[in-house]
Amino acid sequence: MKSDIILVNKRMILAILLLCFVLCEVASISLGEPYYNFTDQTNKFTNIIDNILNIVEQTTIYFARKVLKTALDVTNALYAPLGIVGIILYVTKINKYLGKELIFGALLLAFFSQFILPLLL
Repeated sequence: MKSDIILVNKRMILAILLLCFVLCEVASISLGEPYYNFTDQTNKFTNIIDNILNIVEQTTIYFARKVLKTALDVTNALYAPLGIVGIILYVTKINKYLGKELIFGALLLAFFSQFILPLLL
């Protein structure tokens, strides 16, 4: 008889503990505030991802500027010889149409390399 009472008491205690646990879960879900807190781990993870993205962004900007600077140097070196060859071809009438196109291309390259590309740097 005494063992039955102890067994019932253990069952009641377990049921009460289970009911308290379920009520805590329901309250935390309905209030939106869990009794456990993952914000510290989430903030650390978010900071790590932000740092990685910032490094990738800075590296991309660095390489884009290097490519643009190289393109500017190449166009600065090419537009003068291109124009000279165009003038020679046009004046000597070896190929008047090609000479005119080369002169136009040299003027276009000179305009972009002197006025437009430096604004992007």
